[in-house]
This record gives sequence, structure tokens and C-alpha cells, in this order.
Amino acid sequence: MGRREEKQSQTRARIIAEARALFSRDGYDGTTTRAIAVRARIAHGTLFRYAPTKEDVVQLVFEDSIGAAFADARHRVPDGSFVDVAMHFYRVFFAVYGVDAALARVVAQELPFLRGPARDKQFAITFVLLQDLAQDAQRRQTSRESPWREDVVPMLAATSSFSLYYGALVGWLSGELTADAALVVLQEGLVLLERGCQAAPPSSSFSSSSSSSSSSSSSSTPTGFESARQALETHHEP
Repeated sequence: MGRREEKQSQTRARIIAEARALFSRDGYDGTTTRAIAVRARIAHGTLFRYAPTKEDVVQLVFEDSIGAAFADARHRVPDGSFVDVAMHFYRVFFAVYGVDAALARVVAQELPFLRGPARDKQFAITFVLLQDLAQDAQRRQTSRESPWREDVVPMLAATSSFSLYYGALVGWLSGELTADAALVVLQEGLVLLERGCQAAPPSSSFSSSSSSSSSSSSSSTPTGFESARQALETHHEP
């Protein structure tokens, strides 16, 4: 990396760090691009070259937080059910957001409404995730073990799983659920999704836990709606 590239990288890192601190402390509405520039010790015009709008700054923070974690997760996808694969990615996202819940609220609140280049960059990560999940779903349609129905649209299964994830995320960040309860609700929702996609009714021993989990089968351990209900009752935030 040349001197110019190194300086640009350092400037970008300062912008992200200071924006992260301001968003976490003052929220999205209370943070201005001028304040970010002042804290990053750069001219307002310089900030504009890296992020023309406040929405673009949010995207920078998101990409910095999620990008590396997601790339790493793609290299260690577990074997197992669709639930296992989807939860592998969604647990990574929960872990990243859990580092700073206040900042996570800003990112989760603003990302869906980004426009222009910022939206394109944000959606790039989401689209790669959806493609990975859709390809996993498509493979299951030809699997000998618990095959999926031929009429299932793989991308629809992927986007449905993401909708379940986002609902659980909002439930947690809004304070309605703890992170643990939100993950339980998400997992059980994914179980119902996968059951609906399977070509044959699931056996009575079907469990939402991954093959590496120490959980018992559904005949001895509450799963599905019962497990989600217990999570909501036990882990609901006061």
C-alpha cells in the first residue's frame, strides 16, 4: 500500500470510528456530518468524498461492522439443516450488533430506508447472503435426506428466513426481547419454515437444534411454538 492509499485508509477508519461514537451517543437524528468531520479532524468537504450523505456514513459503519464478520462466516458454513445454516449467519449478525446495542439500533433503523449508492452497497451484502441461502435451499430439493418440495422457490425461502431474522432483531433492539429470547424465536420460526418446505411430514423426533447441539429430540424437549412461548415468558425484558 502506497503512502496515499495508507492515508486514505487511516482517514476512512477515523470517520467510521467517530461516526460510530456519535451515533451511539446522540442517535441518528442528533448526529450531523459536520460533527463527524470535526471529530475525525478532517474538512467537511473531505468527508463528502468518502460519504456524501449521513446515510452513506451509516453504510460505512455497517460495512465495517458486518462485512468482515460475514466474509469469515461464509468460510465456515456448517453441515446440517437449513435451520443450522441460516442460524449460523444470523448468530454472527446478532453478535456484531451486540457489541454496541445503541449503535445497532441506529443501523437497523436506517438501513432499510437507504437510497442511492448507499442502498446498493448495503444490499450487496444482503444479496450475497440471500444467494447463499437460496443455493442451500436448492440443494435440499435434490437431497435424499429430508428433501424439499420441488415447488419451493429457493429465493423465496431465503428471503422468508431473512424476514424472520429481521423481526427477531427488531424485537431484541426494541427491548421487547433479550438477545437469547430473540434467537430462540428466530430459530423456531426457521424450523416451521423448513418443515413447510419439506416434501414429507417431519418425523416426531425432528428438533430445531443443530446436529452438534446437546439438546434432546422434540419428544423430550419442548420445541416449536412451545419453546418460543417459554422464551418469551422467561426472557422478556422488564
